[in-house]
Amino acid sequence: MMKWASRALNAIASLALVAVVVAQGSLPAAQADDLADALENRPPHVSTSWDGTGAAGYDVVAFFTEGRAVKGKRAITAEYLGATYQFASEENRDLFLKDPAALTPQYGGFDAYGVRTGTKVRPIKELAWYLSDEKLYLFGADKTRGAWVENPDGNRRVADVIWGEIRTVPDKILRMAQDKADAAN
Repeated sequence: MMKWASRALNAIASLALVAVVVAQGSLPAAQADDLADALENRPPHVSTSWDGTGAAGYDVVAFFTEGRAVKGKRAITAEYLGATYQFASEENRDLFLKDPAALTPQYGGFDAYGVRTGTKVRPIKELAWYLSDEKLYLFGADKTRGAWVENPDGNRRVADVIWGEIRTVPDKILRMAQDKADAAN
């Protein structure tokens, strides 16, 4: 799809979401433009929340150093590849800044099993994770994590190939294509 068409679809979807949020009264109209801009401009290759936060606000370094999911603090952040990562401590942020490529989640932080199936699912409501070969994989649910760990090497090989194809495709476009395919079946 042409870049302009992709951007237009992103803009339409973003504005529709903003309209719904404003109509429900959960967001003052004055903030609607900021929200629309944030949604439209988030990079398609990194899973971020509407405000640009990566890894659902979890400290990506803590997965490696503490072996658990730890929420980051909004006051301690670092930017990488268009996402703002939050950290539980300045020490963790400093470790991240030394080698962000090694510490950021695989597949831009999208659900790894979702990528393996050709979709981009943002782990927002629930977060499951898995470390393998010094790489962090995030999942939107324990169910998809479980499916991944049944065959991590095979799933990784498939996901790596698919990620090369879908990395720059906005997740909304992938969902629309999937919905169209589902409707045809």
